[in-house]
Amino acid sequence: MMLLLIDTSREEALVALIRGGHVIAERRWHSGPAAGREVLEKIRELLDEAAVSLADIDRIAVHAGPAKRSSALRAGVTVANLLAYA
Repeated sequence: MMLLLIDTSREEALVALIRGGHVIAERRWHSGPAAGREVLEKIRELLDEAAVSLADIDRIAVHAGPAKRSSALRAGVTVANLLAYA
């Protein structure tokens, strides 16, 4: 099972791919005002690095906080929802 984890609840945002309880790739960055665009860019980099496609992801999880900036948290949740529907 492949899990995509999105955490935009803190100033240092994170996206990670987890398989069998082990992190196989991750990206961390200082999340700015364009959190939605940034998280999509980092997910694309992550997938490319791990040679994984969206179709390979079985689950998407979002860390809910406590959030330092609710707008960045909402961006992470929105991206997760959009990817799940795609």
